[in-house]
Amino acid sequence: YDVNLNKTRMILMVTEKSLSVLQVNNYQVINCIMLDQLEKILTIQTNSSIFALNFKGNNVDLLLESIRRTEFIIFLLQSADSSRERKRPEIQKSLKLKLTSKNQQRQKIISFEYADSQRQSEFQETLIQNLDSRDYLMAFKYGYLLKKSKTWYKSWTERFYVLSNIGLVYMEKPSDKEVKLFPFLDFEVEAIGEKEYQKKWVIRLKTIKGKDFDMFLQAYSQ
Repeated sequence: YDVNLNKTRMILMVTEKSLSVLQVNNYQVINCIMLDQLEKILTIQTNSSIFALNFKGNNVDLLLESIRRTEFIIFLLQSADSSRERKRPEIQKSLKLKLTSKNQQRQKIISFEYADSQRQSEFQETLIQNLDSRDYLMAFKYGYLLKKSKTWYKSWTERFYVLSNIGLVYMEKPSDKEVKLFPFLDFEVEAIGEKEYQKKWVIRLKTIKGKDFDMFLQAYSQ
């Protein structure tokens, strides 16, 4: 985003030391910022993809939008924790953004509101709080779960799942190279009663995208 809210599609490439912005068509590097100057990460509670990065000595924040915002923030926190030269950036939450135009000396308030904003805001706040826990960042589990077919009501197929710090990675068997990711970005877990599918320990991964994107899983034990 620029100061006039014009949005341009770019490629973000982040390493442990720098953040690069590249053009989509020819991969030309437009900007490269060292992460040792990163002080704050501002998230918008009513929008799951908008965030801003504040760098030391720079009076202009970098305003970004990405469907991988959660994974992006997790990587920034983890890389800071593993570095001796960088401090962990402070995470701040806001309902609105105040934009100041450098040339016109005027302020513009950006408000991101939509029908599901309240539930999403509560989820984002819980998620960001969890990100401050190193135990949460490093935790993982793996094993087999039964995944319900989206087309057949009684069809359940065994899949191998890995619970990582960015989402649920799954494949047909542990040796498979092709994997799929169900990201933690904007979903909640709902327990399903035994009567609905005549099965115990069924959960629903519910996303804000709608029922077509939900996932039903059954565990072998509680």
